[in-house]
Amino acid sequence: GGSVDRICGAEPGATKSLMHRYNTGSDLLPGCRADGEAGLVAMAVWFRFMALRQLVWNNDYNVKPREISAAQLKCTEQLARVHRDDGSLRDVTRLIMATIGRGGDGDVGQRIRDEILAIQQTNRCKGGMMEEWHQKLHNNTSPDDVPICEALLKFIAADCDMGAYWDHLHSNGIDAKRMASYDRKICSEPSFVRDQYEGLTRDLKEYLRTLKAVHSGADLDSAAENVLGYHQDKCKGKEINVPPITEVATPRMRELLHSARGFRDVNEPLHSLEAMLEARRELWAWTRPGGSDNGRLKDIIYLDLALESAVRQVVEGSMGGMSSRAPVDVLKITGLALENLALSTGGNDELVICLREWTGIVATAMRGGNDWALHAKAITDRVQNALGDCSGRYIGALQATANEMGGKLGVDGHVLDIFSEEIVRGTAAAPLSQMLRALDPVLREMAHMGAWNIISPVCATGVVEVVDDLKGIQTKVFGVPTVLIVSRVGGEEDIPQGVVGVITPDMPDILSHVSVRARNEGCLFATVFDAGKLDEMQKMAGEGGGGPP
Repeated sequence: GGSVDRICGAEPGATKSLMHRYNTGSDLLPGCRADGEAGLVAMAVWFRFMALRQLVWNNDYNVKPREISAAQLKCTEQLARVHRDDGSLRDVTRLIMATIGRGGDGDVGQRIRDEILAIQQTNRCKGGMMEEWHQKLHNNTSPDDVPICEALLKFIAADCDMGAYWDHLHSNGIDAKRMASYDRKICSEPSFVRDQYEGLTRDLKEYLRTLKAVHSGADLDSAAENVLGYHQDKCKGKEINVPPITEVATPRMRELLHSARGFRDVNEPLHSLEAMLEARRELWAWTRPGGSDNGRLKDIIYLDLALESAVRQVVEGSMGGMSSRAPVDVLKITGLALENLALSTGGNDELVICLREWTGIVATAMRGGNDWALHAKAITDRVQNALGDCSGRYIGALQATANEMGGKLGVDGHVLDIFSEEIVRGTAAAPLSQMLRALDPVLREMAHMGAWNIISPVCATGVVEVVDDLKGIQTKVFGVPTVLIVSRVGGEEDIPQGVVGVITPDMPDILSHVSVRARNEGCLFATVFDAGKLDEMQKMAGEGGGGPP
């Protein structure tokens, strides 16, 4: 469409530097907004391609960090206006803002240049990798500099273990080839001596604040500092004083953000999540459609985005211990994940109704007994259906545009194949889906429920084949319609060609790759909890069958 063509036409100029890209985004935004949701979706896809490193960030062009941060600021302030003024575009605007750093005026960006020089001088590390990084920072700083700084800190903390350095970079999508591809190449590995550790650790931690202030919009620590106010001492004669946003940085908000981060850092998910969601409620006056406004609305929205993302990180980090928590705690965490999604999503009437019901279920469960389990299962089924609808809505809005634009911009085919699924798994829907998966077997046992959970409700008939693991046969082509009885499904597999049904005792996440593919391809996908029924179906191997019975 029109917005896709305009964006693709502007791409050659945007490749010069991130400053050019953000300025191009600012220039294109009014036209995209005039095209409605389709136009903003096109911009979201374009910026997502950038964040995935599928587009060129810098092409032999020297740019000052303060010029990049000023371009970011111009772009994100426009987006903040859209977020407030047009509720129908709020969801997609949040997707765009999450891919862009907050940006800032003059000294915030300039400090990236000044501070790295001071670090080198103070800590006697003017050659090798540090000098190569210094040249990159001076000429074309980028979001990659945040994980590079973090990797150096991990390297020092591990007594200069090179494995710790590369492990962190690789986990953030950066390898030696990418580092060698920068206009100012980084080809050397770091090398420090022990008497440098203390000073470098102190200075690089402070420098990480500077980098995140420009590049990491949705980092909770950085976003919280930006709203509550912070100070950085003079560097080359310039100090940073970001004032608090007075009407937001109340004593209560300070307490909530302190608790959210403190409990997160000691791995206490329930208390951390309670503080995060109360903070999001406090911000709702500004983040809701048509909400309050002030000169720093953009910073408030970024704090809300950071809290939304932090909820996902806390839930994901605590899943391993969820089975040992008290059922009431699991109910509370599920409710907080549900509220997190409701605060981030438009058209959320069903989620709000379910949240109201869930609050009552938690209150009943806290009084003791098991009579709430059946009601809870009914609500989780409603929420699961809502999540399926949410996933379908995102995929329907994003995937066709991604395919069209990606084809024109030369985006990697695998990135395109899973593009919209990966976006869904990065939203507030993901932690809720994980909690439903953890809660389902508990509710079934307490409520003496039936044997089936249907993820993709399709009537399927085919020859039954029993396999141990879906991953091992996902590329196999079945010549006749086949119903697979699979002992293990991890969640990342594809549905093999010719398969019309998959039945498993495993329970994949409803937003997992295999669940999404099953729904999109019209393939039955179901979990069976009754070992006797599973055994009956396994004995049908080679026969014609269907499911669930």
